[in-house]
This record gives sequence, C-alpha cells and structure tokens, in this order.
Amino acid sequence: MAAHRASALLEILPNALGTGFSKAIPELEPLKNLDDDLVIEAEDTDAQFSLIRQHTPAADCGIRFTTLLKSWDRILFRQRVDESEWTSGLVQHLTRLVDLRTDHVDKWLKLNIEGFQ
Repeated sequence: MAAHRASALLEILPNALGTGFSKAIPELEPLKNLDDDLVIEAEDTDAQFSLIRQHTPAADCGIRFTTLLKSWDRILFRQRVDESEWTSGLVQHLTRLVDLRTDHVDKWLKLNIEGFQ
C-alpha cells in the first residue's frame, strides 16, 4: 500500500511543482488528498515553473520565464530605479511565487503520507 502511494505521489509531483495541479492536460485537476478526494486548499500562484526533470522545450521555458517576469508589477521600472534595488525586488517576487507553490505542494505531500508514517 505504501509503495503504491509513493508511486502515485512521485507521478504527480512534477506537475504539482510546475503548475500547482495534479494534472494540467486535458484540463486542470487540483491537488487532492488521495484518501478522501478532497481538494487541498492552499494559497498558490498561477505561475508555471519549468522543471529540469520535465522534457520541456527551451522555447516553452523561455515563455514561462518571461511570463514570470511580467507577473511582477515593477518589471517596467528597470530603467527608473537602481539596478540592485530592481534586481532585489525581482528576486523577492520570484521567491514569493516559489514559496507559495512549495508550501502548497508540501501541504499536499504531508496530507497524503500522514497515514503511512
């Protein structure tokens, strides 16, 4: 039983980290507790991250990165503020997005392994 659960979680994990969903194609399926099929409620982001493990074409990675940059409301201020201040702000923005996603996935993982510990 534990091996089956671990296998299921490992199969979903790349999608969970990349999109915040267990499946993205053909339609979005939220992360759920595999025991009771309840959706894991957590603050997350619409950001899509490219993972090295996924075989994502380089062009798609570039598009995703550009989308991440554009999601920052200060992206157009680069020429108007100090470079280090702008870069620091961008790093804070991207870190926040990553933290939201990893917190969501962490909650999903913990709920799905708690009965096996």
